[in-house]
Amino acid sequence: MRHVSARCAARAWAACLLAIGLAALACARPHAGAAGAPPIHRVLVYPLNVVVPMPTGLESGAASVSEALDAWLRAQGLAVETLPAPEARAAWIAAAQELRAELGAEQMNFDGAAKVLARTLHHDRAFDALVVPWLALRPARVHGRTVAWDGVTRTLQVIGDQGTHQHFLIEDFNAEAAAPSLEVSVLSGEGKKLFDGVGGLDLTHAMVIRGDPPKIGEQRLPPAQILSDHANVSEGIGLALAPLRRAAPPGAPH
Repeated sequence: MRHVSARCAARAWAACLLAIGLAALACARPHAGAAGAPPIHRVLVYPLNVVVPMPTGLESGAASVSEALDAWLRAQGLAVETLPAPEARAAWIAAAQELRAELGAEQMNFDGAAKVLARTLHHDRAFDALVVPWLALRPARVHGRTVAWDGVTRTLQVIGDQGTHQHFLIEDFNAEAAAPSLEVSVLSGEGKKLFDGVGGLDLTHAMVIRGDPPKIGEQRLPPAQILSDHANVSEGIGLALAPLRRAAPPGAPH
């Protein structure tokens, strides 16, 4: 949790790729997949944050998110192939360079590069959908111990005195924060955008109460605890990739 307004990860990405003139549009809101699209059975998954720099502090949780993402996709009955990171980086840069040569730096954008990427990868690989995921810090609202963002709510751990006076202090606490989410862009092998998605994951900070009079602050969780809650991470993945969720069998409880 950070008591500051979240900034779009695309800004850092755009600066990183300024040399090849690619402007990121990685903060697009999620939208539904195209109606009548062919069924998806095989997915090719990009490694996390090849297209967007990893937010500082989330590095230690990336592996657990990647594992949970793979497990979630397989639980939907999908055949999953993951692209090795070096190959993924080279392919992304090549797609951006190809788009720049075709359109010029001023006309480049994320969707255009992703379209070129999907088409290029489809030449050598059989897949119905390319899943491009990244971790991002997104705007969140804190009220008391509750943090809400991108379809989820989480409860802050409290460190320090939680007496009566502190209880009222927490109840009245409100703040803007930044919390980690999974964002995805999903495309067909022909480069058609199927959907974008986003889902909140888990908190990276605890609430700290210190001083006399007491004041509320924050403390980062140990690296081993960052994005390690499988249930919370899987919930966020399910939100981000909702159009790929396997339909429940007829008569199954909801």
